[in-house]
Amino acid sequence: MVNRNNVEQNFMPTEKITVSTVPFAKNNEFDYSGILFWMNDKDAHEWAWIVFIPIVIFIVTAVSNGANITDGIDGLAAGTSAIILLTLALFAYLSGNIIFADYLNIMFLPNMGETTILRWPW
Repeated sequence: MVNRNNVEQNFMPTEKITVSTVPFAKNNEFDYSGILFWMNDKDAHEWAWIVFIPIVIFIVTAVSNGANITDGIDGLAAGTSAIILLTLALFAYLSGNIIFADYLNIMFLPNMGETTILRWPW
């Protein structure tokens, strides 16, 4: 049985931080405020969202263009999309389980496993 107080203390911080995790990498925390090296720490943490937004826009654009190029080359984007969907469902389940998240060193997101529930039949 997992101690609920320990979970809240370790995985639910009371302050917002400018850190993202990169799964399955050693030292897997990326701090966006580190890019703003010329600012002092307080200002860098306050303005880190300016770095975060372009990075997210780049990633979303790259992923969507990758799907469009795949579909344009052979017209079989459904097969690759199914593989991506299963992989994202697996990551959502693993990051929602505190034991697997700790073992695999990925970010624990409470109740994330609920997003993988599939209602059958549609």
